Amino acid sequence: MKRSRWPLGVALVLILALVAAPAPVAQEQESGEAKKEAKAKAREARIQEYLRKKEERLARRDAEEKRKQEEAEAQRTAEALAARQGAQQTPAPRPAPQTAPPAVAAPPAAAAPTPTDKAALKAEKKLAKQERRDAKRRAAQSVLPRRLAQTHEMLRASDFGQDPTVAGYLELIGTGEATAQQIAAFGNFLGQAGRARTALEYYDLALSLDDQDTTIWINAGTLQRQVGNLGAAAGAYTEALTINPNLAYAHYNLGAVLDEMGEYDGSIEEYKIALTLDPTLGDPAYNPQAANNEKLLAVRMMLYKEQSGSLGLPLVTVPKGELDDGK
Repeated sequence: MKRSRWPLGVALVLILALVAAPAPVAQEQESGEAKKEAKAKAREARIQEYLRKKEERLARRDAEEKRKQEEAEAQRTAEALAARQGAQQTPAPRPAPQTAPPAVAAPPAAAAPTPTDKAALKAEKKLAKQERRDAKRRAAQSVLPRRLAQTHEMLRASDFGQDPTVAGYLELIGTGEATAQQIAAFGNFLGQAGRARTALEYYDLALSLDDQDTTIWINAGTLQRQVGNLGAAAGAYTEALTINPNLAYAHYNLGAVLDEMGEYDGSIEEYKIALTLDPTLGDPAYNPQAANNEKLLAVRMMLYKEQSGSLGLPLVTVPKGELDDGK
């Protein structure tokens, strides 16, 4: 009786299939590495795009300032030339004949103001006030970028602009004498009032005056995050860390932004640096956000394990285990 070769053939086919089949673990690892690399490239691209736009913005501002300086210089040159030509063409004045001074009559008694005079005086005061406002607006337009000058004037004319604090900042910034820190402080006031996008316009001006202030960069990143510009927020935090790599607050905020962007590996790395620099950022007593941040908790456990060598608690003292009288 002949034996069937079918079971042997089936076994050979199964063995060949197992040998030829790719290892799923290796495929998953390769896929994970590819995703990490793609996310890192996307993050770098967003940051580079933000930096490119910043350079373009600064270049436009420099070109505008240069144009204004050239126009002002040309205007001064034209005025000086016109003044010289006028001086050359104007004949010297002849001396006036000396005559006896006329008799001065006593001034008439001042008449009581009539209602018409009061109305005219009130109209003159109103006109003078409007002229002062127009002068301030023109001054603001001459020292502020065009778009910000429009925003500045809209704030001044709004009910919000009647607030004494807002009015004071607007007047100071409009003169062109405000420091970058004062402009940023006004941006904070706007951000706390729910005007984050308007605040960012003033923060751009502040950074154009001082781009080495890390606090201004960090706050700019926070405002960008509030309006949903996560790439710009990451770029701002990165700028702050370029100036000072040991800013725990900037590392923490960058980690939060990367977490929102889905770049979890980068987020955990930034959280780890932040907690290494300032462990209180992981304590809910000092940072309430830490209570609901799962990744931050994981980083805390990771750091604890690295420092203590184990996640378990250390040895506990045994009650009544001490020797008495040195025995």
